[in-house]
Amino acid sequence: MLITCIKLGQKGVNNNKNTVFLLLLDLSASFDTVDHSILLSRLSSRFGIKGTVLARLRSYLTSRKQFVNVNKGKSSQRLLERGVPQGSGLSPLLYLLYTSALADIIKRYNLEYHFYADGTMLYVAFRTDCLDRMVECKTTIEQCVRDGHQQAQIKSRQD
Repeated sequence: MLITCIKLGQKGVNNNKNTVFLLLLDLSASFDTVDHSILLSRLSSRFGIKGTVLARLRSYLTSRKQFVNVNKGKSSQRLLERGVPQGSGLSPLLYLLYTSALADIIKRYNLEYHFYADGTMLYVAFRTDCLDRMVECKTTIEQCVRDGHQQAQIKSRQD
């Protein structure tokens, strides 16, 4: 990440821009926070997934249970109301589709980005007189995270 930040700073200087805006989204336990109804709604309305395929995805996500087994003791089963099953090749794709609204913001504000398993780094170099637009961008991202019912800790730093 340090190399990325150094390259970003150099790019900003080379393009006669004097501010770098870095927004780090730490989506802790991100796969565990996926709201099934929001995901299924996005799959249908945004990506056109309907009928049997949507019904199978609904079945894949809902009515899942978990328990803890330690030594010879086993807890009672609990219904999982959120999250995508981990360990499946389908889960990262479902998570990506779930967070697709963030891609719209990235395009709208012309941000550069790096996605990680549990976080996102968004950055842009700009002139100081455009600070209001960057503050608007941060506010839009915060709202996107809240609307997606994702639990996130949003940190920003301006250098």
